[in-house]
Amino acid sequence: MRDLTAPQRAMLALVIEYREDNGKAPTRAEIAEALGYRHQQAVDDVLMALQKMRYIAIQPRRHRNIEILRNYQ
Repeated sequence: MRDLTAPQRAMLALVIEYREDNGKAPTRAEIAEALGYRHQQAVDDVLMALQKMRYIAIQPRRHRNIEILRNYQ
């Protein structure tokens, strides 16, 4: 298993915590705001990397569509 970068780890932790607290995934805008990203493309880039490494799955055509496949710990 490849090690996660600090931004990947922070984003995964945020998504996990948000889902536990709210019962649903955060939006990309909520992720950007929480982590201080200025552009949602940066959020998408990290999410795509996490999906490629199979930490998350992003369901197409669904709002709040991030599913956790495995934790980083």
